[in-house]
Amino acid sequence: MVSKAGAGSSSVRLNFRCPTITTDRLDAVEGVATVGLGIIFAFILPSNPRDTPKLNEAQRAWVLHNLQLERGSSDTNHGISSGRAFIMAVTDPKLWLFTGCLYCTYIAGAVVQ
Repeated sequence: MVSKAGAGSSSVRLNFRCPTITTDRLDAVEGVATVGLGIIFAFILPSNPRDTPKLNEAQRAWVLHNLQLERGSSDTNHGISSGRAFIMAVTDPKLWLFTGCLYCTYIAGAVVQ
């Protein structure tokens, strides 16, 4: 059972097992966990393959070679123009089917809520 705490309050009380947990507290816990893990992984994960202590020299050379190949081929595809790509996307039936499914999902969510 979900009940609003007040007309002007955005706090929603959840009465599953612990009635004192509000969505504000749940949002804070999720935010702290996300930011905390982000900070931890920022120090653990290396920013460059040259700095990784877990790779041997052959693996490091292979990774650096593939990284250079990917950097060299970033925006060299001049096959079609952006206007032609837009026309291809608008005339693709898969796009319209996906958009319709997404739209129906949003409507169902709004009706249920």
